[in-house]
Amino acid sequence: MVEAAYDDGGWWALELPKNKTGWRRDYAVKGSWNDNGYYVEYEVPEGGLKAWKGPAAGQEYADGRFHLKGSKDQIFLDGKSLDPSQLQPKLTNWPEP
Repeated sequence: MVEAAYDDGGWWALELPKNKTGWRRDYAVKGSWNDNGYYVEYEVPEGGLKAWKGPAAGQEYADGRFHLKGSKDQIFLDGKSLDPSQLQPKLTNWPEP
């Protein structure tokens, strides 16, 4: 899948993970993709949004020395379909591991 880059990203979790370790492991988020710190809640408008849902794919990490498991359900949203006024970043307040 080819996707355009948007500030809000295309991949969304259905709930905020409890900590950074779980987020990286369960959603297979590499440090080069996202460095933690903020999240966004989005209220789906009346009429809904087109979305694709499925488990996060595992990813090799650190030149193959680690494997991020993935497997948690996530959704993909087209950034052009989101209302930018709702995209207000909030701090995760996750402690560093």
